[in-house]
Amino acid sequence: MTTRTIGFAPLRATLLAAFLSLTISVPATAVTVPITNFRGAWVSTATYGVGAVATYSGASYISLVNGNTGILPSSVTVTLTADSSSGPY
Repeated sequence: MTTRTIGFAPLRATLLAAFLSLTISVPATAVTVPITNFRGAWVSTATYGVGAVATYSGASYISLVNGNTGILPSSVTVTLTADSSSGPY
């Protein structure tokens, strides 16, 4: 009796590649942040609370969390977000 081995390596590699190439996306949730005050030009040593607006490089940024200190507005969108209106307030 002859035993034959069936090669499943190509099938496993294809299935693994298909699994790893899947993109999982989660829908974004809208957050409402009331504008509490306008602080003028962004200052690295100032602390911005939720809703504080500061300008940086010609754009306005709204703080989304309390305690923003030293975070460059254009570098992190989780704590500061660009205002969608054109130009600074």
